[in-house]
Amino acid sequence: MAVRCKLPGVPGIEMALLDTGAQWSMIGGELARILLGSIEITNDKPPAMQTRKGRMQGKMGRLTITLVAEEGRHLDVDATVMLSEDWPGPVVLGYRGLLERARLALDPGIGSADRWLFFGAPAGV
Repeated sequence: MAVRCKLPGVPGIEMALLDTGAQWSMIGGELARILLGSIEITNDKPPAMQTRKGRMQGKMGRLTITLVAEEGRHLDVDATVMLSEDWPGPVVLGYRGLLERARLALDPGIGSADRWLFFGAPAGV
């Protein structure tokens, strides 16, 4: 499912792939280059991740990703993501470090125009 999101220091809105089966979120290419210079890197040794597009090297970092709402309020999520200049895209919103930090509900609707993603802060936040 495509989700509109805002990345810190990047103009405009990005379309990201919401992938509950992805262990980590991934940001690649030019977006990764922009973000690498402005976020907190959380690992000393770059990890390698096996993806559907092959093995990718990168750095894990923390940043706030804003899920952009069509109705209601946007949601800021303090996320841990993998930044890899080699990742050809798309931006992937994965479970660990991002989706586990939000409440999510999907409504598949009857047709493509009826599909909805509902999101909010977890209880107690």
